[in-house]
Amino acid sequence: MNKNLSIELNITLNDTALYGRQSLDKKDSVSIEAQLEKGRAVCVANNWNIYKEYYDKGYSGKDINRPEFQKLLKDIEHGYIKKVIVYRLDRISRSITDFANLLNFFEKYDVTFISATENFDTSSPLGRAMIYIIMVFAQLERETIAERITDNYYFRAKQGLFMGGGIPYGFTSKRIIGQDGKKKSVLEINNDEMTIVKNIYNWYLDNKSSIRSVVVKLNNLKIKPRNNRLWSANQISRILTRPLYTSNSPEIYNYYANTNINIIDSLENFDGNKSLTIIGKETGKGQYRKYIDISEQFLVTVDMPPVIDSTTWLNVQNKMKHNKQIAPRTGQSKTCFLSGLLFCGHCGYSMSSKIQNKKGKQYSYICCNTKKNRGYTVCNSKLHSIKELENAVITHLIKHLQKNNVYTRLSKIKETKEIDVALINKKHLLEANISKSNNEIQNLLKIVSEGHSVANSYIQKTIEDIDNKISDFKIELAKIDSEIYNTYSKYDQLADIREYLKVPEKIINYDFDTKKQICKAFIKKIIVNNDNLNIDYIL
Repeated sequence: MNKNLSIELNITLNDTALYGRQSLDKKDSVSIEAQLEKGRAVCVANNWNIYKEYYDKGYSGKDINRPEFQKLLKDIEHGYIKKVIVYRLDRISRSITDFANLLNFFEKYDVTFISATENFDTSSPLGRAMIYIIMVFAQLERETIAERITDNYYFRAKQGLFMGGGIPYGFTSKRIIGQDGKKKSVLEINNDEMTIVKNIYNWYLDNKSSIRSVVVKLNNLKIKPRNNRLWSANQISRILTRPLYTSNSPEIYNYYANTNINIIDSLENFDGNKSLTIIGKETGKGQYRKYIDISEQFLVTVDMPPVIDSTTWLNVQNKMKHNKQIAPRTGQSKTCFLSGLLFCGHCGYSMSSKIQNKKGKQYSYICCNTKKNRGYTVCNSKLHSIKELENAVITHLIKHLQKNNVYTRLSKIKETKEIDVALINKKHLLEANISKSNNEIQNLLKIVSEGHSVANSYIQKTIEDIDNKISDFKIELAKIDSEIYNTYSKYDQLADIREYLKVPEKIINYDFDTKKQICKAFIKKIIVNNDNLNIDYIL
């Protein structure tokens, strides 16, 4: 018998469980197999039989919410286990509270807890006291490392170092040699782009201006954003609300103090000579990215000269808030019963209603959304009278129903609703990928809080990439869900309105909602060119 591994305990039962945990594969970390092998050696030395081996890979010791460990606890409750062996105490938990509760749990079920490398025996008061002391220092170490990483993150931001992600419009990124001799990325003003940023702020503050009018003006002037496509309202909104362009003045401090954001610097440090940035987790992709709840964001002073004075910046915020509060509801769903079916034959974008007032009278038109939101130089398609367009579509639909004897065909449609098996399998795969990706993010966040020596910038970039993947998965999943739903409901919708088709000519006299229901049931898409319509029918 190897005396170094022998642990004298007054236990005769042979129901022993081994447990291992590893957060991340690293050169300096002990593998799961090595942990379990150490436990097996203890069992051999003491002639104990192993009931089962449990291990969790990729899970932090921050808490005990780990699948295999939870199974271990269940087996203890069932009376299968009387001894638990781990490689080291922190493989169980790094939380003092969790560990104290676990020791009480072990005592309740008469289970002895053993550390293979620290040689502690929980059956003695001294052994229990030593375990508590070690756990105090283990948790202190974890919290200290996590706090040091967080402080370093804010310190880097304060120095004007680039924290990763997309480079804000108006700036470029360049590599410099820091005081520690290491290469770092910093933001630098791009004069050409920053001139456009200043124009955007000035244009928006014009009396009759709006975000849409700024978008149209930029596109009409053929000023391209970085992706060399077209400006959008989301891009302009992000520029107008980003504090990186303005100064850290006391007025800006007071503005953010009225929100739930976490302000890192005190009011005394807001001297107006530097800029500001918001640090925190974002969701979405590209120009549609946005911060999660503001209470989880941090406002940090950045060593960057301000470009937009605080008065201008605050005036912009107040105007945006005012416009949001008074934005009228146009009631477009009741303006045109073809809503959602119309697409521009010139640029392919959707079309919607547009209201114009001329000499005290109100006129309703259908307009290409590209033209409406981004300017006539992008798409110069004609406006179409809603009434004339609706009448033309109904006339075309009536002829289609009569010519193809749709009412008789509907009467013969089977009630079975067949779904493509491949579509269902793809849906399940996407759901699994989303779940897996969310787990990956949680594991990375746990690694940071646990204080692993992984570069913080690398973790941030990895989380961002996974977030982007999740967004893509969700978009694709939404499309599949819509397709499945449409497959299930298509025949039901057609059957519901079958009675309206006995005399197709009467459709023109039906009310707004009935016409809308009939058109959506039979029409996939309506392509509107300047002088003709191209209607794609479902049946």
